[in-house]
Amino acid sequence: MITSIPLNRQDYAKSGNNFRSVIPAKQERTPLEIHPIDSGRSKICSENNIMHRHNHFEIVWITQGTGQFAIDTENYDISENLVFCLNPGKVHQLKGDENLKGFVFSFQKEFLYTGRDAVNGNFFYDESFRGNLDFSVIRINSDMQMEIMGIVRNMQRELANISFLQHDVLRGFLYIFLIYLTRQRDSSYTSPAMPQSCGLTKKFFSLLENTYTINHRVSDFASLLSITPNYLNERVKRDSGYSASHNIHQRIILEAKRLIICKNLTLKETAYHLGFDDTAYFSKFFKKISGFNFTDFKLKLTK
Repeated sequence: MITSIPLNRQDYAKSGNNFRSVIPAKQERTPLEIHPIDSGRSKICSENNIMHRHNHFEIVWITQGTGQFAIDTENYDISENLVFCLNPGKVHQLKGDENLKGFVFSFQKEFLYTGRDAVNGNFFYDESFRGNLDFSVIRINSDMQMEIMGIVRNMQRELANISFLQHDVLRGFLYIFLIYLTRQRDSSYTSPAMPQSCGLTKKFFSLLENTYTINHRVSDFASLLSITPNYLNERVKRDSGYSASHNIHQRIILEAKRLIICKNLTLKETAYHLGFDDTAYFSKFFKKISGFNFTDFKLKLTK
């Protein structure tokens, strides 16, 4: 039987069309959290009964059992020693059988990107070069399972005590953990090419991620970067494989789909959240870019 899997984390409460986190008063969050997945002994957490998302990185390591992992609009079969690495903002829901066990690792970008940007950027699809896939799926082989589990146990022991330079020690273990996972990445996976001179493209993607609800045109970003729209399109296409306009449109549609999945917003509400004043125009935009009529897309999710 497939059931929602408890992750032993904060509950989520529904209020209208919004989902908000409910955190006990005076609770302090550590920069790294490790939560067991154990469907056999824990009460089902309301958070994972629905599609939801976070503003932090998550790594989900399945050590036992089978099931499905819904991520945005796709469903993935899960099995033993499969690892999912999720960037902030991904809408997801884990469902598994009664034997499902594993771990969920949660940490903020600020903790991850302290001091060693190169390692982290290469592992977690950098927002600047994520292409069509902004999360990784990794299979851990049996030879490395015990090595990686040892690192996890070290992190758990460190988290169990308040010690001198605890954050530095945790960060060190996390780096080793990420490097080991990188080595286990499927050989069929190819990291997007990153040219030496891609600073402009990185700036564009950083602006896009932070202002896609305000800036919808290439000319908006070109103005912010003090270059021409044609030059921006050319540079972004050379570095990422797609033009600036394509990336802008895809980012807006991705967020629209996430809002529909996570909050079940109406066409008008979705348009408003994404900065579109003209609902009719947004409706045409959504269909042109996604290939689906807005209403048809919502109906597709319910089937």
